[in-house]
Amino acid sequence: MNRRLTWAVVAVSIVAAAANATATTPRAGVTKMTAHASGSQVTLSGWATFSGATIASSSDSASDAVTAQGAPASTEPAAAQEGAELIGGDLVYRPELGDLFLRIKVTAIPTQGPVVGNPLVLYGLHTVVSGVPIEIRIQSTGVSSEFGLFDCSTENACTQAATITGGYGTTGEEIVAAIPLSAFASIPKVHLKEGDRIATPVAFAAHAAFAAPSVNDTLYMDQVPLSKSATVTIPVKSVHVTVGKVTHSVALKNGYFTVSFPTTAWGGKSTATATTRTCLGSVCVVQKFTVSR
Repeated sequence: MNRRLTWAVVAVSIVAAAANATATTPRAGVTKMTAHASGSQVTLSGWATFSGATIASSSDSASDAVTAQGAPASTEPAAAQEGAELIGGDLVYRPELGDLFLRIKVTAIPTQGPVVGNPLVLYGLHTVVSGVPIEIRIQSTGVSSEFGLFDCSTENACTQAATITGGYGTTGEEIVAAIPLSAFASIPKVHLKEGDRIATPVAFAAHAAFAAPSVNDTLYMDQVPLSKSATVTIPVKSVHVTVGKVTHSVALKNGYFTVSFPTTAWGGKSTATATTRTCLGSVCVVQKFTVSR
């Protein structure tokens, strides 16, 4: 079996969109603009696009993992051989998909015959959302794999709240998962939307079962904080359109928008310049379109 096997649980769109998650800065912009005049108003229609924005990312030493017994990997290479040597990770917000994309990088994904990944190693990410500790967990079962969002609000009693999708080795020596923002609502008192903050996300590899009630320090083999700050923010997308001296903030629906301006904004001319300012967080793109009324 090819180690690049796409598991049955892997959504094709998740793997296909992985390249969109590699950008370290977001890209945004309006791809087209049309105008339609009616009476004293001119309605502009447009379509805005937003690529993924990396909100947390870090690299890690390729020789700092430990074995299940706690011996350094440098003296006992079992951790690396088991696929538990983490070398980095990324957490990306993808506004067009409405999800967080997690990438955990390892030195190598072990393969033995038809088994891809080590069923004894649990990969994951822990953070705090809306004041509630949560974990994203990923584990090979040998012939398949499991991906889940866990509620860890009760000490030593993490429970699975939602099933998510992902891939094992489908994008290289890494494990990836996609967590819709809407999935967080499956945990009581938890919500996540643009503009919200979460605690420092920490990727980990541990000797633990997928449904383990807790993953403590004795089980961790490697950990990588993906940010040096105490919190990271889900960036907010926005589009502003200006014609003449009039500026409007527009509402987006699946990327599309309409906005109306008085014909007076054209200053008596048949054409005018519509300036758009498209932002994802603090990164903005300014564009100019010639529109006729």
